[in-house]
Amino acid sequence: YERALNGDVDNQTEIYLYLIRCYEELGYDGKYEEYLLKLIAKGDASESQLLTAYTKLINLYLEGKSYQTINTLLKNCKNDRIVALYQIYMVAPPIFSHSEGSYSEIIPLKISSSDGHKIQYTINGGSPVEEGEVYKEPIFLENGIYEIRAVCINENQVVSDEIIMKYEVNFATK
Repeated sequence: YERALNGDVDNQTEIYLYLIRCYEELGYDGKYEEYLLKLIAKGDASESQLLTAYTKLINLYLEGKSYQTINTLLKNCKNDRIVALYQIYMVAPPIFSHSEGSYSEIIPLKISSSDGHKIQYTINGGSPVEEGEVYKEPIFLENGIYEIRAVCINENQVVSDEIIMKYEVNFATK
């Protein structure tokens, strides 16, 4: 099968699927992961072939507890049906109550999660994953410049995309 892929063949997708089955049966996780990713990237697989590839990849990542990898894989998936099927492994980014910009009064900034996930944030521009506090109540932004960075984290420790919002509060501009 590997030699056939090097030749000029019309049914590369089918050959990928055969190779994947072979490596899966042999227990060569890394090899069949590689071919699953190639099959997805190739872009000419049918919906059922894509579903098979995504299901096998997600099961492989679940075994290794690689939830963040599943989230990334699904964020890049162009097939809405597959994304909907595995939605539980995705985490939406946090939502801010105020748009970024300049303000002339104290801002009671609220951060929320559309899915009710835990939110971690920083107000000094640091990493919310590494240095963040758990969000519990509004953050009152007073005179000053703030860079608020926040992420949502689900029960499997999958982290959403980071949202960065910049605020300037200056009472003198009233």
